[in-house]
Amino acid sequence: MTSVEVLACQNKGYIVEDVPDEMSLVTEGSEDFEDVNIIKLLSQTRFPVYLAFCPSVNKKFALKMFEHKNGKPSRYFRNEARFAPLNHPNVVQIAHTEETIAMSSSQKGKNFSCILTEFAPFGDFFDFVKKHKQHLTEKLIRTYFRQL
Repeated sequence: MTSVEVLACQNKGYIVEDVPDEMSLVTEGSEDFEDVNIIKLLSQTRFPVYLAFCPSVNKKFALKMFEHKNGKPSRYFRNEARFAPLNHPNVVQIAHTEETIAMSSSQKGKNFSCILTEFAPFGDFFDFVKKHKQHLTEKLIRTYFRQL
């Protein structure tokens, strides 16, 4: 491992180790998610998404991070977090949300919120359509949209 930078989160007992190819997020506030190992960056967009693994439940998750604006959680975080109670077999389940994680070290003074969701290893519906567009009939497309 090269340069390991430990970022201690002051709220909820989080510890984030920022390693180039591997990170770890430990939470003492939730029994189900005592430790979450961040494996790699999946998407570097406005709100980065990481592939994460939780040994306590032996599952992979997607972890989305939201930087606070003006000391408050992002409205985008609040918008997505409100769907946490939603439970449907065709919708990605939100496993855990954390409104405030106060970082120190290189992220000093920055607060973040995060959402831990089920990991969809084969992508989303858009990825499916892009990959199989030549095989999709009009009838099948109507069926998909009716289900949406």
